[in-house]
Amino acid sequence: MQDKFALPYTEKELVDIYRSIDQKFPVITVTQRSLSEHIVKQGYLTDHFGDKVFVPREEAYKAVAYYCQECAGNVLKWWWVEVHRALRCGDMVVNSVHDELDLELTTRGAKARLREYADLTRKLDIFDLPIVAEVKGPARSWGECS
Repeated sequence: MQDKFALPYTEKELVDIYRSIDQKFPVITVTQRSLSEHIVKQGYLTDHFGDKVFVPREEAYKAVAYYCQECAGNVLKWWWVEVHRALRCGDMVVNSVHDELDLELTTRGAKARLREYADLTRKLDIFDLPIVAEVKGPARSWGECS
């Protein structure tokens, strides 16, 4: 891994980092092994939304990554639907990139509505942690949004 990503650590330092993580958070390794075994037996996981996450058995070791990506995608889709239901005053979602929604808002009261749209994520109560959306803006033009 050190060679592949040109990390500024020696191989020993990387091993020490991973051992430290395993010692502090043993549940991570247990979860990874458990999900991998589940994939080998069943071929899929069921996420918090009730969707089946199919994982090729030869990639069972990637089960946690598949699960996280599926959940992240479903959170964004869920939020997009909620935002569309809440839109008013001519506001609109114009783009979705990775884990963000980009909106165009009419000027009057834009800041309050933007916060309201972001806070819709707090309605999603299926995880042990809240999903919190950060607000950037509003800006006067797309050029100011970077």
